[in-house]
Amino acid sequence: MLTVQRSIIVRAALVISLPALVAGSGRAQTAFKTIYSFQGGSDGQAPNGVIFGKDGALYGTTYRGGSSQCTNDNTWTQPCGTVFELTGSGTSWTNHVLYEFEGASGGAFPDGPLVVDSGGTLYGTTLMEGRIEYGNGTVFSLTPPANPGGTWTEMLLYIFGKHEVPAGNSPFIPIGGVLPGPNGTLFGVTHYNYYNAIAPPASGGAIFQLAPPTAPGGGWTERTLFGFLSSSSPGIDPVGSLITDGTVLYGTASAGGTAGCGAAYEAIPAAGPYTVESLHEFAGVPDGCGPYAALTLGPGGVLYGTTANGGISAAPCPSNGCGVVFQLTPPASPGAAWTEQAIHRFIGFNGDGAFPYSVLVLGADGALYGTTEGGGLVSGSNPACSVNGVAGCGTVFKMAPSGPGGAWVETVLHSFTDENGEGADPAPYLTPGTSGSFYGTTFSGGAAGYGTAFEIKP
Repeated sequence: MLTVQRSIIVRAALVISLPALVAGSGRAQTAFKTIYSFQGGSDGQAPNGVIFGKDGALYGTTYRGGSSQCTNDNTWTQPCGTVFELTGSGTSWTNHVLYEFEGASGGAFPDGPLVVDSGGTLYGTTLMEGRIEYGNGTVFSLTPPANPGGTWTEMLLYIFGKHEVPAGNSPFIPIGGVLPGPNGTLFGVTHYNYYNAIAPPASGGAIFQLAPPTAPGGGWTERTLFGFLSSSSPGIDPVGSLITDGTVLYGTASAGGTAGCGAAYEAIPAAGPYTVESLHEFAGVPDGCGPYAALTLGPGGVLYGTTANGGISAAPCPSNGCGVVFQLTPPASPGAAWTEQAIHRFIGFNGDGAFPYSVLVLGADGALYGTTEGGGLVSGSNPACSVNGVAGCGTVFKMAPSGPGGAWVETVLHSFTDENGEGADPAPYLTPGTSGSFYGTTFSGGAAGYGTAFEIKP
């Protein structure tokens, strides 16, 4: 799996009392089952998470797989990825490949979650298209057939970069999926120079809006709402998608800011460029570093999120930490500062996870659910699972408040093993199902080693 660069600059350090930070974390018995193992051929490789469609089936993309081969910078060739549907129940699920990406004519390497509209049409982003070796990327739609069993129709709504990249500039790469807006519009972010194909980079990414055609047969129109042009506030290199409270957009920048650890920001609509202001700039240790995922909106306008690093720098975590779960509380009066609090700092041992790249899901019970890329309980028979020097194949975790105004308590719901058909390296997207279940995927592991889809019920 190709991933965003995860080397985060940490310029701030603070000595913390370790026992005080890990109290209350634990493990719970849960019902967990692998519902599908990807075989690595036409059915895809490295699934990016799933969502429920209008018909109750699960839909998702695989980063690789399918029949077409795509080349990056003339250094490697891999299958371009798929869009799939999973139907079934229990442990008997069937994969229906709806579309195989074709590279220059249809996009390549889909990334991030899908979204679905009221008519069942799916929307997403790919990291490449056009002149594959230089990236560009697309926003695409996939429309269901008029009759059951028919062919789904893929359409490239917009191609970034338009096939040619001027010398000395970087392609704009859409990443993390899109956010549906009013009147059929779509919002998203681009991440600069994703494949390091061209130097020096010209920009630190952007916030964009796509508007549907105004007449039949017309094209979608792209509008750049804000450009992240330097390492100053509010950071650079957005990776996670956007969320909204109905008016304001909220997002994260994975790097930049005063300490180089990124920021959470708000984007306020305007006739021209949006006004973008930093809500919090991360400092590394102890508050977090590198927010790679979208934020989650909770009651009272509180925002929740994760950083892949920061927190605790004690072993086995690297010096820049194993990551945190944080909350951002809005000010009591307009114009005052938001308040950031790290409500859990991952430690990477005693069964705890490490390196959350995860979007948090707010459950019906008021708890937060997410995944970590590494950490968890370690099996002696499989020492190969290790991320940044921390052993373990990743976890699903739960964060629940101990009471009104009380501390949050982390519970590890499941540790992945990469054994006996189980997956490893969970994708950073969970989706809630019925009766308290959650569904997700792993990038690797499973019966064939190409990833899995799973169901977990706390």
